[in-house]
Amino acid sequence: MTAKQREDAMEKTEGRCLTCGEEASYVVRMVSPRYGGSRELENLAPLCDHHYEDYGHMFADILVPPEWNKIHGAEWRTLATELRDQFDEMDVDGMVETLNQVLAADQEEEWDDPFLYLDHQ
Repeated sequence: MTAKQREDAMEKTEGRCLTCGEEASYVVRMVSPRYGGSRELENLAPLCDHHYEDYGHMFADILVPPEWNKIHGAEWRTLATELRDQFDEMDVDGMVETLNQVLAADQEEEWDDPFLYLDHQ
């Protein structure tokens, strides 16, 4: 991501960690590039040293709510819904469908298969 994108992400949270509100030092993508995650502002999460070092890998994959929900204060459902709506506006149907599946599974707490968003055919 560019320096401008990092600056914009930090500005969005007033330089605070998305999770705890402490001073942010890092910016990561919530949906990783391998799942089509963009560098758009809505996909960027400013994190403090603690949450980056201890939980940064979790932020890189918003598609695994059980891991995401281990982070106190992280509002997964709100962020996942906002991302789904953003991808819907951009007509990225595959990502919209994936996020809809994950949102539905989280609602029903069906987490026997943590990789439900992968095609198991």
